[in-house]
Amino acid sequence: MIKIKAKDVDVFYGKKQALFNISLDIDENQVTALIGPSGCGKSTFLRCLNRMNDVIDICSVKGEILINDFNINDKSCDVVRLREKIGMVFQKPNPFPKTLYENVSYGPTIHGMAQSKQEMDEIVETSLKKAALWEEVKDRLHEPGTGLSGGQQQRLCIARAISVRPEVILMDEPCSALDPIATAQIEELIDELKKEHTIIIVTHSMAQAARVSQNTGFFHLGQLIEHGSTDKIFKNPDNKKNARLYNREVWIMSEAPHTVKSYEEELKNLNANIVKMGSACEDALGKAIQAITTRNSDIAENVIQDDEKIDKYEALIEQQVVNLIALRQPMAIDLRETVTALKMSSDLERIGDLAKNISKRTLLLNENLPKNLVDSLNRVSTNVQKQLKSTLDAYLERSAPIAVNVWEGDEQIDDLTNLCMQDVIKYLKDNEKNLEDGTHLLFVTKNVERIGDHTTNVAEQIYYLVKGEYLEGDRPKGTEPIVTGEK
Repeated sequence: MIKIKAKDVDVFYGKKQALFNISLDIDENQVTALIGPSGCGKSTFLRCLNRMNDVIDICSVKGEILINDFNINDKSCDVVRLREKIGMVFQKPNPFPKTLYENVSYGPTIHGMAQSKQEMDEIVETSLKKAALWEEVKDRLHEPGTGLSGGQQQRLCIARAISVRPEVILMDEPCSALDPIATAQIEELIDELKKEHTIIIVTHSMAQAARVSQNTGFFHLGQLIEHGSTDKIFKNPDNKKNARLYNREVWIMSEAPHTVKSYEEELKNLNANIVKMGSACEDALGKAIQAITTRNSDIAENVIQDDEKIDKYEALIEQQVVNLIALRQPMAIDLRETVTALKMSSDLERIGDLAKNISKRTLLLNENLPKNLVDSLNRVSTNVQKQLKSTLDAYLERSAPIAVNVWEGDEQIDDLTNLCMQDVIKYLKDNEKNLEDGTHLLFVTKNVERIGDHTTNVAEQIYYLVKGEYLEGDRPKGTEPIVTGEK
């Protein structure tokens, strides 16, 4: 359904014409991005939609802008009521020099939307929740809004805008002054807000337009060059000649290798390589434990040689992440996917190194291990192997509960490690001539425990990937280890 219909809109600043014959339909409950180079007229058009241009004495607007089939340029239009229906979020966060509560309640108070303090409290809380800010500020509502971070201030401004229940929200480069993390939060919020509001966003970032919008309009020199679905505009623009002129990045994105489809494929390839690397680490750990408990030097040599494959996976994933960040500017969940992959590859590489260290020590052992030590080592390693498998399952399924189970299980690994070390120390006391073998076994046991730690690191990263927040509290820890082991 069409929410806004612009017909033959011209805008003049004195004698200079800024917009030429703009006709544009904007769909309800969707995000429409307006893009183009600086000075092309996109912000001027945005201000036409709530008549903000009225405050500029030399500005005049011609043509029709129909919102719900009513021409807002008609003399009978009540501009105050219009701006109640059409909220606006500006480029730079501009909270009022008031408390958080007063910032959000300001609009509802002016429009008489609450008959009691309780009703106003509900409006404030609901607005802050919709702006994904409530949990961060609920205990300091009476502190100044200017004391928040830049990203929080912008979300406060969004809460202020939606507090009067607008039908349309205008956003004029709302992320240009924010860092990548704050930008990701705003973009996730935009995706939620479109369920109840029609959103028009002006942005200089082609990547952001591709991420958040369903429709896109290209402006150039005061003209609307093209308008349509974002997917079509970026993949196959109708006006290819003009697209080259006003935004070469868009044209590059519309051809290989920068299409939206290839972007999704790059993320899938990145995820696939993480899974392959994790499987290689799982295999390396299993073989390393098999080699030392059976004293099989061939398997140990195989683990040592295969570590190079794990290192290559890390290098490949690092390069993929660098390319994605440099060329795609991922945000929101895509940014978490990318950052998590980089961190996971680092921990997985350490798991591979530790499995290799176990195999190297296997080759240095002089005698077969007694059964009680084999059983003790197997108890620790079996638990760690299960944890590693569960962690990879959590990544494949994007399961926060599985990740939490792994995180909580780290305590048991610590306790089993300590029991195993006690068995090794007893073995040393009873076999003083085998001091070298005993020392190797102590470090092997600690290496297995360190693999458990890195596995838990990965589980924490997966939880962040899924939830967008870190696990609260300290990691569960068991008995302090007897030796520190190899790093």
